[in-house]
Amino acid sequence: MLDLVILSKQGEIKAMLSKLKNIEISHKITLWYSVFMLILVIITISLSLFIANKVAKYETHKKLINKVEQISHDINKYEEYDDGVFLIILQRQKGVIKGQYPKNFDPKQRFSGSKIGFYENNKTKFYYYDRPIKKQKDTIIRAIILADNTQSILGSLFFAIALIAPILFVIAIFVGYKLAKNALAPINQISKTAQTISQSADFSKRVKTSNNNDELAKLSSVINEMLQTLQIKFQNEKQLTSDISHELKTPISVILSQAQYAIQHADTLDEAKQCLQVIQKQSKKMAELTNQILQISKIENLTNIKMKRVCLSEILQSILNDFDKISNKKLITKIDPNIYINADITLLERAINNILDNALKFSRSKIEVNLKIDNSVAKLSIKDDGEGIEKSEFDKIFNKFYQVEASRNKMQNSGNGLGLFMSAQIARLHNAKITINSEPKSYSEFCIEFLIN
Repeated sequence: MLDLVILSKQGEIKAMLSKLKNIEISHKITLWYSVFMLILVIITISLSLFIANKVAKYETHKKLINKVEQISHDINKYEEYDDGVFLIILQRQKGVIKGQYPKNFDPKQRFSGSKIGFYENNKTKFYYYDRPIKKQKDTIIRAIILADNTQSILGSLFFAIALIAPILFVIAIFVGYKLAKNALAPINQISKTAQTISQSADFSKRVKTSNNNDELAKLSSVINEMLQTLQIKFQNEKQLTSDISHELKTPISVILSQAQYAIQHADTLDEAKQCLQVIQKQSKKMAELTNQILQISKIENLTNIKMKRVCLSEILQSILNDFDKISNKKLITKIDPNIYINADITLLERAINNILDNALKFSRSKIEVNLKIDNSVAKLSIKDDGEGIEKSEFDKIFNKFYQVEASRNKMQNSGNGLGLFMSAQIARLHNAKITINSEPKSYSEFCIEFLIN
């Protein structure tokens, strides 16, 4: 039976804790603030009463001593009752000469000497103080005051505090709740904005920021920066999907049409071979596009690469030796020896090959390759004598899938617009700068500047 009761209580405690977890932050802050304020009020009242009691007691003692001292110096100032103090003049042998003891005070109380005496009778408390009158050592002045006067003052003080404290406590809780609600309002706005973005997938929305330089303003700014990044990523992915669909649309259409033609109209082996050759060419194009997309995806996800000290002069010369064997264009080179940089050899070779392949596609008769040191920078330039590029295209030429329209022998040398983008990404990973300089109908020159080692 006891075990069942314990389990029941544990269940109730868990349910209560579960409810507390679901309470809004503003309510939690108000709850903790209220508990803190309650403890603070209790401590404050206790300290106030304690200090008030000490002060009242001290003032009572001081009043007794001052009255006695005053009369002991000048007996003419004697009054039987003065400001709540009973004053009695007595002699050791004769007893009371002047004055009257208060009710319930025992006249036989021994002399207090130089200290304040305390006497209690029938729940009535007294403080008293005795002192001989100067020049009359057998005559003593005794001052008596009710200690209940002090208790009455403290009782009134406690009543006033007990009356005012709850009102102030409720006001403090209300003000604290409002302050917490206002302070957390930006968080509610952030939550609503995030929920709206989640439901609509609209990353263009932003969290409202204040002009304050507080933590919530900084949080809003960071979230807006994150949304900006997500928006760019989302747009890039959307654009990538559209570009891939566009790039694959043509070869897939060609493959389907050639396959259909071969099935319906190819009567001879030669006609079938021609259709298969077209299909093979388009399939290779699709395979090349897929491979480049995978490579770009890997490169884009890299934040840093393992680099080592390599000789750019030797790497470039080796690439050009292989390139010269497959190129039917005149290759003019001027390579300064012993130029070293920090690089990933595989990525570096890919970037150079992409730019050379681009030059080979669009040059008319020659390609110029130069490598030199210029202002502590290794400057590699690859120049072709093709149709050139308009300046308005410079900012777009390194974009993914971008191809210049109606120029650079596109009909004969169409690409997929990924090579230069890949080279730009590789340059970024090497902290290198890639630029273009071109003159329409004359030439195009791509330059990569590496920090030398």
